[in-house]
Amino acid sequence: MANEAQSPAVTTQRHDHVLVITVNNPPVNALSAAVRQGLLAAGKNFDSLNQMHG
Repeated sequence: MANEAQSPAVTTQRHDHVLVITVNNPPVNALSAAVRQGLLAAGKNFDSLNQMHG
């Protein structure tokens, strides 16, 4: 259960074939630019991992 990708606003953890994305942007976890960028990076990372593992 190691972090795959990390930014100040978004972290990801991969559990077998499941990617857990955590938004950490208190107080309300609004979709700031940093959160949107982190979510986009997490999605790209997940897509590239899925392509490698088929």
